[in-house]
Amino acid sequence: MTVIAKGVNLSDAIKRSIDVKPDGVEAVDLQNGILKNSVEHSFNIPAEIIANSQKLLLKFYPSRFSKVIEGLDTIFRMPYGCFEQSTSVTYPNVMALLYMKSTGQVTPEIEAKARKFITTGYQRLLTFEVSGGGFDWFGEPPAKEKLTAYGIMQLIDISKVHEIDQAVIQRASKWLMSRQKEDGSWDGFGPKESQIKNKISTDNTAYIAWALAEADIKGPLLDKALAFLRQNLSEADSSYTTALAANALLANNLNDPFGMQLVSKLTSKFQLQGNSMYVPSSGFGAMHSRGSCLDIETTALSALAIMKVNPYADTARKGLAWLFEQKDIRGTWRSTQATVLAIKALTTGTDEPGSNNAKSSRIDVTVNNRSAGSIEITSDMRDLLYTKNLTSYLQQGENKIHITQNQAIELPYSLVGTYWVPGTPTDTSSEKDLKLKVNYDKDHLTVDDVLTCNVQVNKRGDNPSGMVIINLGVPPGFMVDTSIFEHLVKSGILARYEVNANRYILYIRSIIPDKPLNFIYEMKALYPIRATIPSSKVYEYYQPENSDRTKPIEIMVEKK
Repeated sequence: MTVIAKGVNLSDAIKRSIDVKPDGVEAVDLQNGILKNSVEHSFNIPAEIIANSQKLLLKFYPSRFSKVIEGLDTIFRMPYGCFEQSTSVTYPNVMALLYMKSTGQVTPEIEAKARKFITTGYQRLLTFEVSGGGFDWFGEPPAKEKLTAYGIMQLIDISKVHEIDQAVIQRASKWLMSRQKEDGSWDGFGPKESQIKNKISTDNTAYIAWALAEADIKGPLLDKALAFLRQNLSEADSSYTTALAANALLANNLNDPFGMQLVSKLTSKFQLQGNSMYVPSSGFGAMHSRGSCLDIETTALSALAIMKVNPYADTARKGLAWLFEQKDIRGTWRSTQATVLAIKALTTGTDEPGSNNAKSSRIDVTVNNRSAGSIEITSDMRDLLYTKNLTSYLQQGENKIHITQNQAIELPYSLVGTYWVPGTPTDTSSEKDLKLKVNYDKDHLTVDDVLTCNVQVNKRGDNPSGMVIINLGVPPGFMVDTSIFEHLVKSGILARYEVNANRYILYIRSIIPDKPLNFIYEMKALYPIRATIPSSKVYEYYQPENSDRTKPIEIMVEKK
């Protein structure tokens, strides 16, 4: 959209791109892989799609760095939200700048841009420090032990590219050590309602000890924590706990005999999946993750530990390949912990001397037996992300995409196909632990009328949720009365709320099974309009797959 203003002496204009999404449901077909010689894929477009909504992109990632970033403009972003949201976007900024500086590729312009965002992220991180030391999701006492450990590790990496106040790390470390039990362990639990029944403290201790070891906090208290790990790790412990402990022990002493034993154990835990390998894990992570997100964290932690011993280990290399294959359409790994650990592993991993980085290659692409052009990847531009738009070659029905290269090198790629179909999101709430209901008292209003919205969230199962986020959809032409949200924050029901475009994002620290969260909010109709109330969504922050979504609802506002 372009707006032009013409005057007698001066004129001006502004141009903005607007992403207009079809009024339906998006279907995504994401196919990740490793190209060596040639490969063929299919992308099927059904007859009932919304016209001109199909899109197909082919992306190549010649180096580990290009796997992590999808263009510098997407990685150097402004931080936002709560502690983990802020740090999860600051962390990649730090790692990107570290990589470019180590390879001599950083330009003054890129460095200035990166440092600006890193400075903003660092300053925002400090706002979450609790008086006396330690960090909380929203900077409110009491501090949380594992979150504080996570903050220490991020500060350590930030310090490699940005000057920081070392006293913050010292305060956080001192506070953590004050919380250590006599046997050297940490319970690591937050509020009573967020405890997971019968969960031992080994992984909490390993997570915190890893952070202290990375901060080079030497002394009897860290020694006691590492001794606790040596004495209490057993065959019954998950691969996730084993990987955390291995990283903690090796961060303190790269030649630690027990740490080396754990690396050997982790190596045997990798399972083959196609041409790559991963380490499955069970139970919960230190930050409440589980399922596929926990598998990503475990594989990343295992690769990090193995690469400390052998940077070019084949198992680690195949683990990094699996991590790449788990990237979603947005270029992340679904949760903040999984994303940060995957990025940390991928940027730590180095290509073996004389491998892909020294070679150039040519890739030829055909779609439905028609040439779709070629891509030349040169040795001096391997850190770039290469993207080819194949949309114009698509046809209704099945599409065959054939990709070949003239060098037999391993080249990661993603084939991202999308299209939209009429309808509303499928309700799968019966299969989920979380269930969301949003009821509106009317769907026909006149200007200045108030629309009352009743929200209910239920948590099923045996365990309370971790952090829960409610994303409330707001139709255009309405003004929300935020006083109820402010009241809910003051009463402790909400931890925080924020406004993002036409959505209100609510943060809840925990929801207890069989204790529904209920509240009512209102919004006022400002203009005559026929619109759709967007769907609302609830999900667990550390397990975003556990979610529920309402259906969009049409609403009519008439003149008085």
